[in-house]
Amino acid sequence: MNGSKHKKQITQRNEASMEIKEVTLYKGPLPDPGSLEKYKEIYPDSVKIIFDMAKDYQDHIIKMDTDGAKAAKTDLWFSFILGIFGQIGVVCVCFLGLFFALLRPELAKAGFTFSVAVCGYLIWWKTKRQPPNKEKQ
Repeated sequence: MNGSKHKKQITQRNEASMEIKEVTLYKGPLPDPGSLEKYKEIYPDSVKIIFDMAKDYQDHIIKMDTDGAKAAKTDLWFSFILGIFGQIGVVCVCFLGLFFALLRPELAKAGFTFSVAVCGYLIWWKTKRQPPNKEKQ
């Protein structure tokens, strides 16, 4: 009983200070029909112009989406081909290493040492600490 009284008091207090507002929102390239009628009263060809602008805008959005999809497809194919060539290169290097190891062991030792040195340098270069850039802060 006490809880319902409390609710009633809050309701009465809110009703006394209630303010009614009506807001209408339209989303999209076209205004609402009432606004279109008002535009037509001001300038008779305005409705056609607004519809043409909306159609051009939609055509532009569709073209941008299509171009983006084509670019993404091209990027995927390029990455795939680059990956295939990378794998073929790795296989060729492995066969060359095997070839040198079997036929010319003295060159295989030098090649292995050179490969380790290059890999070590690349790892060091990638992991070295760079001083913080003061301009970004």
